[in-house]
Amino acid sequence: PDAVVEQSALRILRGALRSVAYVKPHSWSSIDGSPAGTEVARWDIEATSPSTLASIGLTAEVLHPGDRVTVAIRPLRDGRRGGSMVFVIGPDGKSYGAKPEALGLRVEDLKP
Repeated sequence: PDAVVEQSALRILRGALRSVAYVKPHSWSSIDGSPAGTEVARWDIEATSPSTLASIGLTAEVLHPGDRVTVAIRPLRDGRRGGSMVFVIGPDGKSYGAKPEALGLRVEDLKP
């Protein structure tokens, strides 16, 4: 895509977790998902360090490939399918990261 995407935009993706890598300095995950009303595709998402994720309860025991998740990201500027994680909601409905309510969203509306 040639369009420049506003990086402050919040994009909500729903889909199946492909992989999670808790590596330094930044963790990565991939999902097969989509924003509402668009085609399902692979999205690559960068998160903070494994130790910071663990401090908010997001450890390797929490999410597994195949899990249905909802992820909020700040999109990449160049429009590729990816971005930086703002929060993730796991299959149990628990949210990790920024509080959706602080962003004007309701966790109940975001469950995978």
